[in-house]
Amino acid sequence: GSVVHELIHSGTLARLVQERIAAVDIELTITSE
Repeated sequence: GSVVHELIHSGTLARLVQERIAAVDIELTITSE
């Protein structure tokens, strides 16, 4: 169903966002040092 598809899609987006934030956080940490 579309509900399941939406949950999977939103879960994928959430994971991508978290990976982006983690990558930026690492870059900021390296830059600050």
